Amino acid sequence: MRKSYDFHVRITEEQHLFLKNMGINKSKLVQDAIYRKMQEIPENLKKRKDEILKELEEINEKLENIKARNTEEEYYLDAIAREFQQFHREKYGDTQNIRWLEDRYREKLDSKNILIPIEDILKYCIEKSKIKKEVGK
Repeated sequence: MRKSYDFHVRITEEQHLFLKNMGINKSKLVQDAIYRKMQEIPENLKKRKDEILKELEEINEKLENIKARNTEEEYYLDAIAREFQQFHREKYGDTQNIRWLEDRYREKLDSKNILIPIEDILKYCIEKSKIKKEVGK
C-alpha cells in the first residue's frame, strides 16, 4: 500500500463554491496539478521526448512498409488493367468481367495477399481503359 499524506489548502469561498457546483473532486484536482508540474521537469520532458521520437520512428517504418505494399499492389493492378485492355474486356458486361477477373486472378491476388474486392479491380480496369481511350484520341 502506498503511503499518503494529508495536504490542506486555503481557498476563497468563491473558489469553494465553484468546485462544489462543478462537482470537481478537490483531491483529484490537486493531484492532477502536481502530476502536470512533475511532467514539466526537464528529465521527464526529455524522457517523454525520447518516447515520442521512438514512436515516430516506428510509425515512419510502418508507413514505409505501407507505401512499398501500395506500390506493389498498384504495379500488379496496372498489369491486370493492361491485360483487361489487351483482351478488350471493356466491351463485355460487368458480370462477365467479374467472372473473368475472378477466374483469372483470384488465386494470384490471394497468394500476394492483395485483399481488394474484384468489383473494385473491375472499376480500376474500366477507368484505366477510359483514360487510355482519352489519351489515344
